[in-house]
Amino acid sequence: MKVVGYLLQLRVNDVARGGEVLTRASVIPQKTREPVRFELTEPTRVAVAAWIAKAGLTSGRYLFPSR
Repeated sequence: MKVVGYLLQLRVNDVARGGEVLTRASVIPQKTREPVRFELTEPTRVAVAAWIAKAGLTSGRYLFPSR
């Protein structure tokens, strides 16, 4: 599994809803079309929430946009 590829494709709405970072999320990779489920630990949720706020990201935007 190429974790970096999944991370780069994540969008804000994949991991957060209504301003809250989810405890569990899933994405569907283009190649396999099979859902990949993962859990976000408390420290990860705090960091992701801080990143979303600092970067001013909104739903639908890439979580880690390129420059």
